[in-house]
Amino acid sequence: MEITTSTKQHTTIHTLFGRLDYRARQIFTSTIHENCTSETHDIILDLEAVTFIDSSGLGLIHKCITESQAQQVNVTLVNPKDQIYSILELCNMAQFVSSSDEPLSQEQSASATVRHNPHVLTRDALSIID
Repeated sequence: MEITTSTKQHTTIHTLFGRLDYRARQIFTSTIHENCTSETHDIILDLEAVTFIDSSGLGLIHKCITESQAQQVNVTLVNPKDQIYSILELCNMAQFVSSSDEPLSQEQSASATVRHNPHVLTRDALSIID
């Protein structure tokens, strides 16, 4: 697992590469924690380059969501491949994937816009998976 991170104003975009599984837990967790500041309002997890996800990877995403919720930070999942989307769908997490084919722009990830898109995970939707 490799993760690149970019920040634009109050939005942090993490682009994940490779397998999101048990072996990725340390890099995933440390990257999320290191890049989440008091200025962060939105986290975008770009899953386009994720080639595999298992129950541990799903757990990592869930942990990211619940910890972000506690800090009043929105989390959005974008660009999963069909195979990854199918797994998210089987786990009843597909509803948290942005319907956009590209990562959300700063304007699109603003809280008012995100909360009105039923396909985007926001802290309002997090109670579904808690």
